[in-house]
Amino acid sequence: MLMGDDRMVLGVGINDMPRGWLNNEHNKRIYETWRGMLQRCYNKDYQAKCKTYKGCSVCNKWLKLSGFVEDLPLIEGYEYWLKHPNERIALYKDIKSNGNNKEYCLEQCKFVSNSENVKQANKTRDYKNMEGDNNQGAKALSKRIIAINIQTKEIF
Repeated sequence: MLMGDDRMVLGVGINDMPRGWLNNEHNKRIYETWRGMLQRCYNKDYQAKCKTYKGCSVCNKWLKLSGFVEDLPLIEGYEYWLKHPNERIALYKDIKSNGNNKEYCLEQCKFVSNSENVKQANKTRDYKNMEGDNNQGAKALSKRIIAINIQTKEIF
């Protein structure tokens, strides 16, 4: 949830941008991308649902919103992210390391389409070691599905 100009975010992030910075849609989108990254790494309730984020962190520079904003145009895939504001685009930290990265930082992150994010996550996810209620979590996640984008005919 967007909380205006709150300074402290999830107990670790600092919104150090000038007051009123969030008054336009582009900056709100940047903020939500940044806050989502912090949530995945530092929100225990989120991690209880998505156990793959346990032990993940954000580099020191990106703990401040200004540091993230400074590096944002340098993140691979930024132009795609910028030109598709209504598309679900993920800030992905594992794609460059085949799933072995636990830190969100400029060197490891890339913007990818939601379908690419899902595809990559399925390649790197360790289903055997996943926990689930009554041991059903890993079994449910290990089922493969096929989806077809009707417009592009792309198969996922």
